[in-house]
Amino acid sequence: MLERIAMAATGLHFRMFGHATAERTALELTYEDICSVSRMAVIEDADGIVRTTWTDVYPNLACAFSAGSDRSNQTAAEHRIDHEAKLYVAPTVSIQAGDRVTVQRFGQAQLSSIYEVVGVPKRYATHNEVRLKVEELA
Repeated sequence: MLERIAMAATGLHFRMFGHATAERTALELTYEDICSVSRMAVIEDADGIVRTTWTDVYPNLACAFSAGSDRSNQTAAEHRIDHEAKLYVAPTVSIQAGDRVTVQRFGQAQLSSIYEVVGVPKRYATHNEVRLKVEELA
């Protein structure tokens, strides 16, 4: 099935697997989410004060989001949210450990979440696999 989709999308008339461009096209056809990636940057104000602030690096990227483990727990004093997930994006995107990723599911703003990139993303010829984590108090 994916082979036919890739062939239709790229006009290729040979086997998809083993051809990174066709495989990438097939994968990107399954991306149904949007994400924005921001990174801490040093900015100097007009008055000469140097500050660090979150700066958008990649706004509105097509991506695939995969919910992972959820180790959230509730005690009498607090509700701790501890959730891991994976994000799949194009291989040309350079995401770094510590970046902040806002994921919007199915084009709906009310389903958006903010995650932190954990570790170094795995880079493949067809995609990047990025580990995400959110840990906070609710």
